[in-house]
Amino acid sequence: MSDLLTGNDDRSPRERVQHQIDHDAAVQWLGIEFLEVTETGVTVRMPVRDEMRNGFGIVHGGFPYLLADTAFAFSGTASGTPMVTHQSNTTYTAPARGEFLEATSSIQHRYGRNVICEVTVRDEDGTVVAYLSMHGVISKKVASTDNSKLAK
Repeated sequence: MSDLLTGNDDRSPRERVQHQIDHDAAVQWLGIEFLEVTETGVTVRMPVRDEMRNGFGIVHGGFPYLLADTAFAFSGTASGTPMVTHQSNTTYTAPARGEFLEATSSIQHRYGRNVICEVTVRDEDGTVVAYLSMHGVISKKVASTDNSKLAK
């Protein structure tokens, strides 16, 4: 039997990420899909809706961050370790334009329960719009709470 929370999970990284997507209402509502999954990272895509654009006609900065945070979490799921963001540093490098955003996340280092991940967010043209260094903590306790759909 597969159980991400106890470390006895025999599913592939793709199957683990799909399970998380299937149980994440925010991800479904935003239309986030995964494009690529490895043992230590993911690439995800999110369509840009008109409601996500600010008064300048560019994507509000919160949306690239949201997509990066999702990619970060999926990287943990892919690697078999549920994790949550503890701290992050975001550098916005260009205005986000176009019809979708893509984020690629890769776990760079683990020490104890801590994880450091690099995430790059690109717009439809491939322009890097944000670069994030995300620090997280592996947290089986958070994912195993009674209200967690991932624990079921």
